[in-house]
Amino acid sequence: MPRYSQNLAINETIFSDHVTVYLNPAQNFINIDLPNEILLTHANLIDTLWKVLQNSISKNTAIGSIHNGVYFLHIKTTQFDVNKRIIIHR
Repeated sequence: MPRYSQNLAINETIFSDHVTVYLNPAQNFINIDLPNEILLTHANLIDTLWKVLQNSISKNTAIGSIHNGVYFLHIKTTQFDVNKRIIIHR
């Protein structure tokens, strides 16, 4: 029987290089920069307990209602998914 192995962390690291999230630390907005040929499907702002706090389909997302802290931004595109760590500090 063939054995299959896939290390998702390595794949995510490769794709993560194609995605830029700024400003980080963020205050009121998060901006997602993708290469021209890659389209954003959606982005979820997730807390450290993996609770989805906010959904967005925009590359520019307002985060004014989110408290200071460390969060994850799960970015889904037409070609890959990637997670980025976000710090919100006002």
